[in-house]
Amino acid sequence: MNTGLADVHNLAYKIAGAYHGWASDDLLDTYQADRKHIANVNALQSIKNGKRIFGLLKASGTATGDVEEARQNFALALKDPKRRAWIDEEIELQQEHFDNVGLPPTYLWRPH
Repeated sequence: MNTGLADVHNLAYKIAGAYHGWASDDLLDTYQADRKHIANVNALQSIKNGKRIFGLLKASGTATGDVEEARQNFALALKDPKRRAWIDEEIELQQEHFDNVGLPPTYLWRPH
């Protein structure tokens, strides 16, 4: 979604420039070169984040179909020092993702 919004912004800027005459129509031809690499980087980052977070959810017992069971499993995992340390480490590895959206990685498990 973030990539799509940035794509729209990039394209709208270029269309506005061509329409209002402060840029040539050739500016529109730069869209793919400007955005393709960014889209690829963002897609790879999303895949990496998804694999890590789903691994964390599964290992912490929260990837169940029952919300109450997931909450109980996660609470138990947080009480176990070894599992808690592992969860903290895995969440910290999500820092790159949270930096992009402006939230701390501990947002996942701290009450809010």
